Amino acid sequence: MERLALRSRGGAVFWCLVLLIALPVLAEDAERGQIIQTVREFARRNRVPLDPNFSPNEINSFRINYITNNPEFSATGRIMVSNRFAFFFAVHDTNVEVSYFKLVNPSMSALIENRPLSELASVAAKTNLLTEETAFRLAKEYFKLQGHKDENFHAPFFKQITFGNKEHDPKHYFAFPFYEAEWVRKDAKNVPSDLQQVMLPNVVIRVSGITSNLEYYSKVSLPVGKDFETSFKAPKKGVKPK
Repeated sequence: MERLALRSRGGAVFWCLVLLIALPVLAEDAERGQIIQTVREFARRNRVPLDPNFSPNEINSFRINYITNNPEFSATGRIMVSNRFAFFFAVHDTNVEVSYFKLVNPSMSALIENRPLSELASVAAKTNLLTEETAFRLAKEYFKLQGHKDENFHAPFFKQITFGNKEHDPKHYFAFPFYEAEWVRKDAKNVPSDLQQVMLPNVVIRVSGITSNLEYYSKVSLPVGKDFETSFKAPKKGVKPK
């Protein structure tokens, strides 16, 4: 009887240890599945040229960073699919969203990495299916597809991506078939005309005139799944915001 009791206690301890090890793994697997599903929905919603039913074998990297100093469950991370599609995600409580997307595009890489002028000229010479008007319309469409609302942001800054100075050196000036729009949230003060060095609550969308598709999306300093933690109310005329 004593041996049986020891075996029973030993078995109970063993299974407790198994559960202690297995439960975090199962929880992480569930989180991983939810994140992959969110990425698939993003790809489908935004017509990303990636099969939404991509195989797990196509995932090149997957990293989750848990935020331990938050009283509610929070995490961030990234996932790369087929070496071409980069997604950053954010998790808050039970909400998961894609907060950053980038299509790894050789043409765009040539612009970012300051390649020789001949390569820049080659990118600029590619067929551009968009005009400024249609590109802006497309960017606004993607903005709304992510659930953002115009009334929560200042009027967007919109530009075609270019290189050089058209007036001073027209031979080395290139207009590329890419367009970028940036929305700054309405509670941001002193909005500058050039936002490159300023980290404000904002949304950036880049579209391609080569494919008429989304190339890049990011949201900065915005809560998961919405533009504001609470609904934004503009101050009344003549009343200075606090």
